[in-house]
Amino acid sequence: MRDPSNSRLRPSPALMVALLALVVAMGGTSYAAVSLSKNSVMSKHIKNGQVKGADLKNNAVSGAKVKDGSLSAADFGSALPAGATGPAGPAGPKGDTGAKGETGATGPAGPQGIPGPVDTITIVDSSGLITPGSFGSASVDCPAGMEAIAGGVDLANVLTMAVTGSAPIIEGNRTLLTSNGQHPAATGWRASARNDSAGTNYTFKVAVVCAG
Repeated sequence: MRDPSNSRLRPSPALMVALLALVVAMGGTSYAAVSLSKNSVMSKHIKNGQVKGADLKNNAVSGAKVKDGSLSAADFGSALPAGATGPAGPAGPKGDTGAKGETGATGPAGPQGIPGPVDTITIVDSSGLITPGSFGSASVDCPAGMEAIAGGVDLANVLTMAVTGSAPIIEGNRTLLTSNGQHPAATGWRASARNDSAGTNYTFKVAVVCAG
């Protein structure tokens, strides 16, 4: 015979199924559809840094919606054109003196300069003889170590004689035989003359002024 007290304490299978369904329903995923009114979401409702470029509609942000002075050149990338060149800045401080460079190669020798003051001046002369109707020449040299700075010729008869040449001696040659250009100092003097008389021999003298 069944005990009545045991029947009252044991749940029926139907009750067990109902309780299991209730637990599953309460523990499952729930969903609620919420409808927001226009302009109901404000800046204070959005966490900083959460709105991305992809969240904005194309051309949604115009110049009128950007605060003046809030954008920098970095916000434009390469699309920002270069500005006008600014004025030159003030000169910087003078730099330190650089290291001394290497000594350059010796240059070519320059032309001989004008002779400077001299300690001694002397005159040396020499005579020549010219027969009637002919020419003659004579030369004179300065002492060793001295230079010829002037010269001339003197005729015995200026009525029948004529000077045909008078020039310094350069490097041992007549001036006529030297090349054009600058030369070392002269070392003597040479002169030539003509005797136009009919029957008389005449002399002439060449003199050179030497300095050294």
